[in-house]
Formats: sequence, C-alpha cells, structure tokens
Amino acid sequence: MLVQLRDGLTIFALAASISIAAFIGYQHVMGTAILVLLALAWFTLDADWEGGVLIDFGGGHGLTQADLFGLIGLGVAAHQLWRRTHR
Repeated sequence: MLVQLRDGLTIFALAASISIAAFIGYQHVMGTAILVLLALAWFTLDADWEGGVLIDFGGGHGLTQADLFGLIGLGVAAHQLWRRTHR
C-alpha cells in the first residue's frame, strides 16, 4: 500500500509541477524553460505508469499513454515560445 501511495504522490507531483510551469510560462520565459525540462524528465520517469502502447516503433519501443503527458507539456512550451516570438 505504501508503494502505491508513493507512486501516486510521484505522479501527482510531476503532473502538478508541469501544470504550474505551464501556467507560469505564459508570463515568464523561465517557466517555459522549466516546463521543457519537466516534460523531458517525464519521459524518463514514467516507466512504472506507461499504460498501453499507442504506437509501436518496434524493438520494444513505442509511444505509450503516459508519454502523452510529456508530449502535452512540450506542446504547451512550443505554443508559449511561438506566442513570444509572434507578438
């Protein structure tokens, strides 16, 4: 039970951090940089919660459900950078 609680808190902490960095990124460049770092970190830390494979790249590699959260973080960061350069 403690392992499940630890895993749940880890997921919540990462998700909350990415969400907060995304919100701050709309106001400050540093928030966008932090968002990119957290989104990239998500890809290395989500192994225990990957879920189903959505796209199989072969050789045991693929895009999983958990990877979508990291992709969303990178997408939001890209949108923030695009908004900054097109003002």
